[in-house]
Amino acid sequence: MASKMPVTSLAFMVACGCVVLSDGALAQDGVADALLDRMLNSVAIEDGTFSYERVDLDGERLTFSDVTVTPEGGQPVPIDTVIFDGVSRSAAGDFNVAQILIPTLQVSQTGGRVTVEDIMVSGVDLFADAGRRASYDQAMTGSVSVVMDGVPVYSAVSTTIEVTPALDGTVETSVEASGVEIDPALAGHPVVVRGLQAMGYDMLTGSMHVTSRWNEAAGTLTVPDLSLMLDEMGILTFDFDIAGLAETPWAMMRPTGGSDSDRVALAALADAMGSAVLSNGSIRFLDTGLTGRILAYTGSTQGLNAAEMTSVSRMMLPLAVARLGHPRLQAEILEVANAFLIEPDTFEIKAAPAQPVPVMQIAAAAMMFPQALPDLLNLSVSNFDLSDPLPSR
Repeated sequence: MASKMPVTSLAFMVACGCVVLSDGALAQDGVADALLDRMLNSVAIEDGTFSYERVDLDGERLTFSDVTVTPEGGQPVPIDTVIFDGVSRSAAGDFNVAQILIPTLQVSQTGGRVTVEDIMVSGVDLFADAGRRASYDQAMTGSVSVVMDGVPVYSAVSTTIEVTPALDGTVETSVEASGVEIDPALAGHPVVVRGLQAMGYDMLTGSMHVTSRWNEAAGTLTVPDLSLMLDEMGILTFDFDIAGLAETPWAMMRPTGGSDSDRVALAALADAMGSAVLSNGSIRFLDTGLTGRILAYTGSTQGLNAAEMTSVSRMMLPLAVARLGHPRLQAEILEVANAFLIEPDTFEIKAAPAQPVPVMQIAAAAMMFPQALPDLLNLSVSNFDLSDPLPSR
């Protein structure tokens, strides 16, 4: 059984035909325009253009040259070459493409530029049925870089996305990004940026991993592992289960274009999450150097060494956690934090409500009455045993 996943995000919208309408000339036997017409019926993106100056047909390979992709309300994105390799068409009119290749994709907006090299999407299906979206087996890229105001702020050596279906209709997706570099400037706040740089983090390096399981019929999204692994800092891992989603995760991330795209996207996300409930979740952290550097840096600003800063922090803890007004959780935090300050290793914040809690209720409580969150989510704080490894290790 071929593994498939809906294609709706911008990067793979581009990779899977880049959008939906063609104003290019007919290729030999009309294959190129027939293929683009199938995208019109398969890709869940409405109102945009995919134009090209030339298409060459060589057996089962179509090469589009001087391509311009224009999302609805967005700016044109020029692409030198888009290659569809291993194109076949079934009797029902469905297209299968063994590989879609884009050597270089560069998207520029005011003040920023994203460049992706060596995009490859394999096992692409473009269906004749207008109700079925395009799908693919695997997507890979070479290097990825993000430049803002002329300054490189993010890069990755490579990214891989793999998709595996289950018999119950669940689709599992795994994403790996290696050779990641993040500029501390992305933290935004000048004090935080200066602090990171003073601690020796001129550039954050590491990798990322995400595993998710999505069942469209049930509206359930399980993320057992969303990890950011940063060298000489630590490993931060999230996991959660959400049910009652009204729309697929990929559709929530669909680009809208236009000057009010952020507002429209937030409204769409709120609509999709309106019926969503959180069943459980956790945040885990494994320290590999961050805490020691924070204590040393904070102490240096107050004329203290790291050991003295540790002692001061432990003395201040009871006052800091007293604001929670929740004796059980305060006791757990004090026990874990005291031990963590002496010997940084692990901690876990876990949400395990007796019944699923509406996501919008959690958001409202966080904004208006955060003291209610410990009971609402049945929050707990503890260490976790390193014999129970983080999911992606």
